[in-house]
Amino acid sequence: MGTHVITDGSMARDVGVIYGGTQNPINRNNLHKAYKSLTLINEKHMKKRLNDVSMDNWMYCIDTCNNRWVYGTRRRCDLRWNTKPNKPE
Repeated sequence: MGTHVITDGSMARDVGVIYGGTQNPINRNNLHKAYKSLTLINEKHMKKRLNDVSMDNWMYCIDTCNNRWVYGTRRRCDLRWNTKPNKPE
C-alpha cells in the first residue's frame, strides 16, 4: 500500500526523560533511576492535543497513501485491520 508520516512537535514538551543531557546528567547516584525515567510531564495538554488531531491526521495519512495506491479513495478501498499475526506456512 505505501506509507505516509506526519510529525507534530506540539507535544514535544509533554513527555521527556528526567535524567540525561546537560541539565541532569546521569551519574552514580541516579543511574538506577535513569534507565526508566521517561515521564509524562503535561498529561492534560497531551491528552487534549491527541484528541484534537490524532484521528484527522490518521485519516489524512490513510487518504494520502490511498491516493498513491491503485484504489485512490477510502470509499473504494475496503480497509480491514488484521489484528492477528500471520502464521508462517
